[in-house]
Amino acid sequence: MNILTALKSDHKELKKILEDIEGTTERAEKKRLSLFAKFKDEIVAHARAEESVVYEKLKGIVDKDDRDTILEGYEEHYLVDKLIPEIENLSPMDEVWTAKVTVVKEMLEHHIKEEEDEIFAMVRKEFDPDALEIMAERFEALKAKKKRAA
Repeated sequence: MNILTALKSDHKELKKILEDIEGTTERAEKKRLSLFAKFKDEIVAHARAEESVVYEKLKGIVDKDDRDTILEGYEEHYLVDKLIPEIENLSPMDEVWTAKVTVVKEMLEHHIKEEEDEIFAMVRKEFDPDALEIMAERFEALKAKKKRAA
């Protein structure tokens, strides 16, 4: 597996979790809590591993326009990090909880599209196939370590 395949797989899983949350009603409190806890664990581990393995490597070797795209990715991760505790402090039966999860879902969809269109192109350009495989191994290891620490 290479890093692009690993990231794409994670993106698909994250979107699926949010779609599952979206398919619940405000009465499904336990299911919403469980799904959101899973989303939080996955998104935090994914974002930190991605930043370390992909963003940090690219940031030092790409031109200014591409660097700006990477910095925007960091900011989108930061915004999700800020929304997670806000959502956790609300009841999943609260309509504001639903609105905030919807915002996270929309931000994630935008982020994934931009990342898969623009950042993946940078990765393909800058790294050879062997490097992409090594990056995937490091990404998965960092993600697992972050989940264990959570």
